[in-house]
Amino acid sequence: MGGNIFNRPVDPKVDKMERFIGKTAILGLGYGCGWERFFDMVRKDARKFKINLGNVWTEPFAKKAVEIYRAANAPISAAWRRLDSAVAGAWIDLTAAPVNFGPVIISYGTITLPNGMKLNYDRPRRQIGEWANGSAKTEYVYTYGREDHIIYGAYMLENIVQALARIIVMNAALRLACRGYKFVLQAHDELVFIVPLAEVDKAKEIVHTEMTRRPSWAPTLPLTAEVGSGPTYGSAK
Repeated sequence: MGGNIFNRPVDPKVDKMERFIGKTAILGLGYGCGWERFFDMVRKDARKFKINLGNVWTEPFAKKAVEIYRAANAPISAAWRRLDSAVAGAWIDLTAAPVNFGPVIISYGTITLPNGMKLNYDRPRRQIGEWANGSAKTEYVYTYGREDHIIYGAYMLENIVQALARIIVMNAALRLACRGYKFVLQAHDELVFIVPLAEVDKAKEIVHTEMTRRPSWAPTLPLTAEVGSGPTYGSAK
């Protein structure tokens, strides 16, 4: 992605700034992030990771980067639009037919996952908001924690991806438990195990096999994993 944005080959070992912007685009633009937010995101993370952006990172360049990302990942943008339609249809309308989206089913206030679990949205409804120029706009909202939250296609995609990722990781954990390895810590997409030193190499092989096993509901899903070991959690990363 860094190469696409800068329109030239990017060497990750040399072109630190270009790689950083490309990586931030991959991590940050998949769920509908606009160029203004992306501009601030890159500046903030660059300070945190001590990346020198020089005079390259401007608002016009951020806008260009977002356009390049969306052009290069057209199926993701198309998914936002499909889910926008689902939000305005099956998700908001109790009488509408459910909508299939990949391995999940979207119905009134609910997303049913492939393992039967559900994401439930309380009091799904339509409301009229207002654009900055004063014109009216339609918004879709639900209630969570006594507060109303706006939902739209890209945001729903994030909910779905995170839920599916959890299923994949925790199903791997269940399989590994059956093979004698019960995790002691789970952090985001990581599982941590404590094993005898004599079993480290064997455990690493088994953990990698199970973490990259494709689910039955997504047999072509590309999965990869890295396995590290060490006397502490930090040294294993």
